[in-house]
Amino acid sequence: MVLGIGISTFHPQSIALISIFFKHRKGLAAGAHGIGGSIGVAAAPLAGGLLIAAYGWREGLLILFFPAEVVAVLLLFSLKEPPRSSIGKGMFKGISKPIILLRIVSSLLGAVQSGFIAFLPSYFVSLGHNIAFAGIATSVLLVPGIFSQLIGGGLYDRFGGKWVFVLSLRTITVLLLLFNLVEGVMAFPVLALI
Repeated sequence: MVLGIGISTFHPQSIALISIFFKHRKGLAAGAHGIGGSIGVAAAPLAGGLLIAAYGWREGLLILFFPAEVVAVLLLFSLKEPPRSSIGKGMFKGISKPIILLRIVSSLLGAVQSGFIAFLPSYFVSLGHNIAFAGIATSVLLVPGIFSQLIGGGLYDRFGGKWVFVLSLRTITVLLLLFNLVEGVMAFPVLALI
């Protein structure tokens, strides 16, 4: 819950700034911006797996306190908040049918992504690997997502968001079905494409 509160203060402002500063190629700019989050998503299983393997889950979890605290201190002393402006009255002023639909689709996609990322370490452990290997392998498989941010942003600029989004969702469906059919070494390229 607390992570969601922190993230909610970040994404709206960053997208607004991209819209202001990048009149053309907004998709590519958003993709470049998304690389930071993808690096964190890819690094988390690596750090978590290695910390748990080295220190156990309780001590490993305590070590994760330090990056959050460092970022909090940096933000506290370096970030200057712009003056607030009132855009409209009422909490629900900007909500429309397209926004609701986008939120539903985004939530479902987030559930697939989070479920997949949570599934991977368990999958590797079920194959007989230790937790350190599971974390490393999960991170390696998430690295292509870093670069796909730029690809997706460029495709958005060229073809529009609707078609890129629909094509990516359909491709994910096919890849998840394909992963269910392959075994052994053949699973790794399919996982990397997901």
